[in-house]
Amino acid sequence: MPNKISEVRTVYLPSRGKEVRCRLWYEISPLREGLYKYFLLGIEELE
Repeated sequence: MPNKISEVRTVYLPSRGKEVRCRLWYEISPLREGLYKYFLLGIEELE
């Protein structure tokens, strides 16, 4: 069963032309025996 997690990072957004603090949302899906695949679901600007 996939899980959703988030982390806060400073990322460069080309649309803004500068670095912005954002929350990145990921879905984690187990593949097998401790291996996981991460999918970026979305980016939420915090500033």
